[in-house]
Amino acid sequence: MPIAMKPMLGPIAAMLVFTACLTESTPLLFVNFETVPDSVTSQESVTIAGDVVRSPPNAQLEYWVAVTGGAAPVEVKTSEFLLFVVTVPLVVNAENRLEIVARDSEGTRSEAYELVVRQSGSVLAVGGP
Repeated sequence: MPIAMKPMLGPIAAMLVFTACLTESTPLLFVNFETVPDSVTSQESVTIAGDVVRSPPNAQLEYWVAVTGGAAPVEVKTSEFLLFVVTVPLVVNAENRLEIVARDSEGTRSEAYELVVRQSGSVLAVGGP
């Protein structure tokens, strides 16, 4: 049911719909980004940070975030608070289509999120006398 319809249901029905979303049998994973790289960089790697959200929550599971599409795939385990920081090496002088996916120890996976980062090579400082 679209969220836009919730106000028309009334407070009790809206709460029942919300509760059903949180308790449905198929768990959902989402990636919430705190830090994303610029779309163009001269750096050889970029850092992506954020947290993983699971509905319904399950603190007993372990969670990982994997990033592909750079110079090498990278996977990190989240902290106990589901926070992550991952440094991704980039292909030099190329467009890097980074795909970020979270997963838990039960095999639930998030949708893939794509970030495009153009690595523009080294920036040389030009100085004069």
